[in-house]
Amino acid sequence: MVPKAVLGVDDFATSRGNPYATVITDGERRRPIDVLPGHEADPWQRGWRPAREFR
Repeated sequence: MVPKAVLGVDDFATSRGNPYATVITDGERRRPIDVLPGHEADPWQRGWRPAREFR
């Protein structure tokens, strides 16, 4: 897998009144890489890795 130079991270509500999720995007291609449950920093602190390779 080629390292990404630009990553985007944003949290959003899945629907009104429901839990949040975090989306990770490839900032160069403007495509989603992964969606994580919640909006806490815990996945980042554990060393997040994508579930599959994206090109």
